[in-house]
Amino acid sequence: MVSSNYGCILLSVFVQLIYALEYASSSCSSLPPLSGFPQFILGAIDKEIKFDTPDYFPKRKIPWDIEITTNEALQLTQSLSKQNSAWEMTRTYEGQGMHHEVLTNMQITGSNFSDFQCYTMFVEKVSTSFFLDIYEIARTSTDFSVYYTNYIDIEKPSYESQNHTVLVFSALNENQKASTKIKWHTRYHAPSNESLFVNVTIPKPDVYLFCTPTLQKDDSLEKEDACQIYAEYNIIMAPCPHLTRTLCPWMNLSLKTGNDLVFKWPVGSLSEKNFVTFLTIASTVVGALFLLAVTVYSSTKSQHTKQH
Repeated sequence: MVSSNYGCILLSVFVQLIYALEYASSSCSSLPPLSGFPQFILGAIDKEIKFDTPDYFPKRKIPWDIEITTNEALQLTQSLSKQNSAWEMTRTYEGQGMHHEVLTNMQITGSNFSDFQCYTMFVEKVSTSFFLDIYEIARTSTDFSVYYTNYIDIEKPSYESQNHTVLVFSALNENQKASTKIKWHTRYHAPSNESLFVNVTIPKPDVYLFCTPTLQKDDSLEKEDACQIYAEYNIIMAPCPHLTRTLCPWMNLSLKTGNDLVFKWPVGSLSEKNFVTFLTIASTVVGALFLLAVTVYSSTKSQHTKQH
């Protein structure tokens, strides 16, 4: 029995070592990863993923490959990423109450890249005031795809929740526009002594760009050279938009446009805690006494009817 346990331990260590070597050799580990994604332990909304549990989610360690692109595509991406004045992002919302549909629109003007398909990656940083229902997104999204970083408990109030990050990918269409529409849900907030309302903020996302040729090119990079060449372009490695367990080279767009969305959200007043507690207990007692009285009256009336 003991030797069997030692064998299992050695096998587990061997498997982990192979995984580590595979990860190091396949994912350009020397390049800077997207902040908050050091090991790319992610959940993808695709056909492979059903339902998550808090215990299962951290175990999803899947080796990632790297996307092999071309020098021309990298040069185009770098050129477009530097044209910050040509990029425009707008953020608006629809809806009231606990649910706000946030519309994000991106457009670049004055550029032509018809031989390439370019994608935007919106890094949505979700505070404890909100949550995104990834299964709802999977059911309703048709023009964009999503990765998420950690298990999201949609039942918890804000003071028991954690921040989470969601990557939203959208392709630039023939009009050089990309757009997403995602519903943000507000969590219950703790009561306060200071105010009956708190400001909750949906920050504008960080935006990254990735371009790839629409047709196979002859100048595709060799895989062993890709990581070194990628490093020369000051890019970061992050998941690809087509959800194929690969990492793509992304360049940051330092946009000056776009805006945070700020809402006023009502919270309970702690100054009324004692009154509300008394009223709740009193209502419960009165209701219980009323039900008891009705029950006794009905029982007495029934017995009186039987006697006559």
